[in-house]
Amino acid sequence: MLGKSDGLRRLYGHMRHPGACALTAMLLLHPHMTLSRLLLLLTLSLYTLARFKVDKEDYSYIRQQMIHKKDEIADMIASSGQQEQLTFTEVWHKSFSYEQ
Repeated sequence: MLGKSDGLRRLYGHMRHPGACALTAMLLLHPHMTLSRLLLLLTLSLYTLARFKVDKEDYSYIRQQMIHKKDEIADMIASSGQQEQLTFTEVWHKSFSYEQ
């Protein structure tokens, strides 16, 4: 984690595997729940409740990063001078591209 900000290192110290939240959400949204998926969902949910210790300082860091990213996207759209409406996916991909 060299080269990462102190806030990000602190967040990852309190939130072990962010992918577990995404997988839990996918399992909940899937329309067909088998017994094996239910067991995996319960295991991930218990792990999340037991091991994730995100506090106000971590929340502030996440909020600050989201505001920064929103402003960056808004500036990119304003400076591009495009008149057509971009989809969220197009804006998201352009905001992460390194070609400006």
